[in-house]
Amino acid sequence: MQKGRVHTVIWIGALAIIVVALLLYLFLPTGVEYSDDPVEWVDTHTDGAVVIDVEEASQGGSSYYEGLANQRVPVQGGEVTGIAYFGAYKGQVFNKNAVENSEIVMHIGPELNPQDGVIDTFAVVQFDPVLTPGTLVPEKLVIYVDQDWVDRASNLNIIWGPDVANIAGMNQRPFNFSTAQNGVYIDSIDTDIEWTLMVDDRPQGRVFVGDISKEDLLNTDVLSDKIFLTLV
Repeated sequence: MQKGRVHTVIWIGALAIIVVALLLYLFLPTGVEYSDDPVEWVDTHTDGAVVIDVEEASQGGSSYYEGLANQRVPVQGGEVTGIAYFGAYKGQVFNKNAVENSEIVMHIGPELNPQDGVIDTFAVVQFDPVLTPGTLVPEKLVIYVDQDWVDRASNLNIIWGPDVANIAGMNQRPFNFSTAQNGVYIDSIDTDIEWTLMVDDRPQGRVFVGDISKEDLLNTDVLSDKIFLTLV
């Protein structure tokens, strides 16, 4: 009889452990939790540099590939999509750094320093890979510019649309400087950006950020004296 009671206690204890483990699995958060607030993606280092966390911005669904200067997003079937970055600085076309008199004068990438005199800019497509696996519907495109760019050219516009061949039909509005974090200004667009993560039959969409207008883009000499970021 004593032996039977011992077995019963053991079974009850084992069952209790299983129940507790199941409750912990169901109700405690698993994995990494990401913020959907673009301000929270900004990490400031002790030297004043600011780093945009691309992984957090995309809820863990993408990364920044410095070699080709693009935001890489894996999709089903092993394919990769995302956006590529290009810049124009007074005649120079580049994908990471513009150099003048042996000095970097403009930089594109997730590291921005609002205190070094270099124009820094970056942009990230925000999407939820859990809610839209395989389809990758973008929620917004978040754009960052630093204080150095504002000091150089504060009249910034955002121009965007799914068809770069139709400049007149693209959207245009001023950059909104109301949101800032440690010398970095943050703005976003959430319409006409579906093309940014398309894989098949991707249209020739573009986003331009800079001291430019649609009229400037129609000018064949726009590269000669303008400063802007282009997303493809």
